[in-house]
Amino acid sequence: MIVRVNYKTISREVINALSAGAMELEHVKALRKNVEEYAVPKKKGFITAVIVMVVIFAFMFGSMIMLMSQNGPIDYSLLMFIMVPLIVVIAIGLLFGGWLSFGRIKSQYNTSLKKGYPQMYEELKL
Repeated sequence: MIVRVNYKTISREVINALSAGAMELEHVKALRKNVEEYAVPKKKGFITAVIVMVVIFAFMFGSMIMLMSQNGPIDYSLLMFIMVPLIVVIAIGLLFGGWLSFGRIKSQYNTSLKKGYPQMYEELKL
């Protein structure tokens, strides 16, 4: 099975122009607006995905405890052996997905802005 992850980046030419300080201020503001319009809904979707995953994990954890308690005392070492790797894998997947969906483009913009327009960085950063 092939999984394709779509993500958006800033083109190399725009990054180079922004890093060199060769863009007009109106274009920089327009670029900031475009990046922000792309990243804000992605961030809201990411937060929703995290909340859904936490709820699903809580239900799964609760059902495992209930199932284990029916057979006598709960074996906490087995529970942690199952849950800890699952938490790690889910966290890594969510963090990487969030970075690809909105973190990478914001990082490209902010890094280039800091190089090319250090005096405007605080005002225009995302």
